[in-house]
Amino acid sequence: MTTQHPKDNVTAIGVIKNLPYDKISEIAAKTKVDYKAKKLRGVDMMDDCIFAMLSSSQVSQRIISIKNGIPLMTDTNGTSDSKRTVVVHSSFSERLTRINIDFFKEAYALICSKYLKYVPDAVLDDMQIIRVDSTMVAETSNKLVEGFSTGMTKNTSSDRRQLKYTMAYNGLNVVAANAFTERTYSADNAPISKTVAQCLRKRAGMSNGYVFDRGLKDVDDFKCIAKLTKQNLAFFVGRLNLNRCTQPVETMLPEDSVLADNEVVVTADDKGYLRAKQSDKWDTSCLYRIIRVRFKTPRPESPRNTRRHARHYDDEMVLITNNFEKDAIEIVQYYRRRWDIEVFFKFLKQDLSFSHFISTNVHGIQVMLYMTLIVALLVKIYSIAHNMGPRIAKQAIMTELIRYQTETIKRLEAQVKSMKSEVNNLKIKILSLQTSSDH
Repeated sequence: MTTQHPKDNVTAIGVIKNLPYDKISEIAAKTKVDYKAKKLRGVDMMDDCIFAMLSSSQVSQRIISIKNGIPLMTDTNGTSDSKRTVVVHSSFSERLTRINIDFFKEAYALICSKYLKYVPDAVLDDMQIIRVDSTMVAETSNKLVEGFSTGMTKNTSSDRRQLKYTMAYNGLNVVAANAFTERTYSADNAPISKTVAQCLRKRAGMSNGYVFDRGLKDVDDFKCIAKLTKQNLAFFVGRLNLNRCTQPVETMLPEDSVLADNEVVVTADDKGYLRAKQSDKWDTSCLYRIIRVRFKTPRPESPRNTRRHARHYDDEMVLITNNFEKDAIEIVQYYRRRWDIEVFFKFLKQDLSFSHFISTNVHGIQVMLYMTLIVALLVKIYSIAHNMGPRIAKQAIMTELIRYQTETIKRLEAQVKSMKSEVNNLKIKILSLQTSSDH
């Protein structure tokens, strides 16, 4: 049974102080993250980033370095804040480009496992499905060191470079993440295929299904994922373009029956094959289940004369899976969970400064990727405990941290006032003793 914690016991300060710093220190020693480092231990950098992201609406290297100089949590990571060495943002920037990224990868995996104790059973059940998708982040070309060009747009006067992040998200945390800078990864097929395969090859037996959008198109990639999921007693659910060629060989739709829910009606449910692009031969080495559904409510039309990219809404959807056991509506419901990762990306970009490169060096970008994921996990834990959305949870955490900082300042001021009073009393006593000894 999962231990259920009352929401009053889950505070922002408590979540931060309960980070497994003893185990993180062991990871730091194993990865030699602080080898030849004169300033900014790996655990200190992690603390500074956490505090900056949780207590600031916009994060930059300068903001993080400022947090380095503010005493927030005494003894959170085994070192009193008074013993910390305050650094300027240029020192943070230099350290960020060289620090061992394995320390942050392993620390994130450790934190994910330790914080499962805060997660209700319903969330744990939902984590059985892995949502896989990509998101792009662009920067002006004179800032980003590596990346592929996006070309000219109406709103830009010069080329922009961008990175593609592809993540596998289970509804609580990210189980695999990659940052791609080569143009070969500009389309979604290769990044999604690589990330799904990465998950499946190191799978620990927790996730049962993998869902992804129609960015995955290559027949060989579908075949590889189908093979890996079968080996791991799992399944996948993807989406095909409406005009994708398929060869039905057997129907799974019961005769004279209607499969539907509140949103869709199943119009076809077949076992069938795919064929490679520009090929006349069907690939009969791998059998798939291909489900076609029609939306009950007419889809919205794409807006005209809009600044944003016009979005096309289809009235139908074609899903592909290697799950032949569940009924078609359940497969559709599995696919719907894919939208969770879109919401997750939106939160990362809008609330955790993920759309802004804190470092323009690819190594530093990857470090900040894992730091952002650590902070996102802490916010998610807080939001689950308090039954609120991640954006509101982030604001609540910011308020709590500001209150904690204010109380810390008042406590320090009181300590200083008390010390001054004690010093004055001591001076009076010494003066009195000196006067009495003179007499």
